Amino acid sequence: MFTFVKDYFKRHRKGIFIISTLTGGIYLASNYAVSKLKDVQEKATAERLAKE
Repeated sequence: MFTFVKDYFKRHRKGIFIISTLTGGIYLASNYAVSKLKDVQEKATAERLAKE
């Protein structure tokens, strides 16, 4: 059983690496974008409240 898994990862090492890298990059980019959008939203809310 473990040899099957080990052999599978050896055979598909490049593809697994590419998919893992892309998935991690997308995750990090989305977290960054969400945090920046929250900052912009908070800034806009603060400006709107300051006008009133």
